[in-house]
Amino acid sequence: MFTARLLNQWSPLLRFTCMEWRRNAACRNLDPTTFYPPAGGESRAERHRRERDAKEICTSCSVVAACLADALAHDEQHGVWGGLNDVERRRVSFARSA
Repeated sequence: MFTARLLNQWSPLLRFTCMEWRRNAACRNLDPTTFYPPAGGESRAERHRRERDAKEICTSCSVVAACLADALAHDEQHGVWGGLNDVERRRVSFARSA
């Protein structure tokens, strides 16, 4: 599974505190609307494009595993974190609890 490999591969990064990894995040100076749905909602196609763009940014991020671990630890319900959207993170959380 991609996520398990990602967390295992980058486990040394998990030593970062929340603020430390955020300072090194590829998204730190980007518009957050790329990572979160708009308040008024969006079409399926718009969501797909937004999440694809966000995940593309995550692929080049040096702290993507720490971001994902933090999102899972804090049960983030919205947005793209660590290269995964909310549905994908719920699947990971479910798999980890099983």
